[in-house]
Amino acid sequence: MSTKDSLSRYAIVLTCLILIPLVTVTVDSENAAKEAMNTALERVLPVLIPCFVLSNIIGATLPEGNGRLSIFTVYSVGATCGNPIGAVLTEKLYQRGCISKKEASLLLPFCSHTSPAFCICIIGKAVLGSSFLGGIMWLFSAITGLIATIVLSKKAKTTASPPKEEIPDIRNAINTAIRNSASASCSVTVLMVFFTSLGSCLGTAFNMSEEVYAFFMGFLELGSATLVASELPIHLRIAACAFSAAFCGLSVFFQICACAPSIPKYPYLVIKCLMAGVALILASVFAPNFDIAIENHVF
Repeated sequence: MSTKDSLSRYAIVLTCLILIPLVTVTVDSENAAKEAMNTALERVLPVLIPCFVLSNIIGATLPEGNGRLSIFTVYSVGATCGNPIGAVLTEKLYQRGCISKKEASLLLPFCSHTSPAFCICIIGKAVLGSSFLGGIMWLFSAITGLIATIVLSKKAKTTASPPKEEIPDIRNAINTAIRNSASASCSVTVLMVFFTSLGSCLGTAFNMSEEVYAFFMGFLELGSATLVASELPIHLRIAACAFSAAFCGLSVFFQICACAPSIPKYPYLVIKCLMAGVALILASVFAPNFDIAIENHVF
């Protein structure tokens, strides 16, 4: 093992040792962890688990080699089901030879975004007071993803290769999908709780203002970020929610790492950072107009 690798490992261990007392002792961190657990159990998992099962079945039954069909299927399921379903399906299709590694790495950030239900019901109606605004935030990711999907599909294989295996047994596909979904659901819950606790203790340790804390939580964990943003003035609330919905948080990134281990992640981070920056700029420019429209009950 090289000296550089050894230093990196020691740095990670030291950082964890420092964070352990902060995460486990502070009251704010404990309360944040409880809120994250409740959010996962009451809002996330009831919707996510059926989507996990269905996406695993789709990934197991699509024919190998049909690139265009595979790419549009991944985009459609990811756009309607939300994170990290698109990543699960992208990994499945890459493993089955439907798409190349380069196509998978470019498709990953565009099929992994916030679901329309979360954008419209949670961000839009509950936090911003406007389902219309929540829909716009979802459309930003959906349209960006659709453009990328069309470009990628033109370069993909258009003819299906001869099947490498017999028609899959649907019973085995369902049983495997359920086992994989249980493991993935546990991973999602643990990551939500961890990053929420981490964000809470760091926010307290550095005495962050409400505005900075809202964007910081948006960088870490999407669900908790929306709760924090709900306390901000409406124009800052719109900007924080737009940033959080576009980037999706490090929690989702690590969910995707677990769901798609064979696909390079560097393009995901770069593209998501660009999307978050564009969303923040657009929200900052149009937020005053939306502020007036919400106050006047235009939408």
